[in-house]
Amino acid sequence: MTPGCQGLPVYATCALFFAVNISFTGYYQSIEKAFKAMILTLLRGVVLHVPLFYILPALLPGTGTWAAIPASEALTLIIILLSKR
Repeated sequence: MTPGCQGLPVYATCALFFAVNISFTGYYQSIEKAFKAMILTLLRGVVLHVPLFYILPALLPGTGTWAAIPASEALTLIIILLSKR
């Protein structure tokens, strides 16, 4: 099986988290909490991506690179949900 055939289903799981994260970011922008929206955008776009692109391939050979984006989206969602308390 080619790497793309293995990795694409892993990568596709990010769609669920992505949609929720974008909704929360838009919500925070609409209620004039732009700083919080910016932090969330940076978390999911840079802060979590870069370390996960280095860590996950070592932990999950073959699909680790594909799993970095869904993992960063999932971690961002966890941070969002924990910050709402």
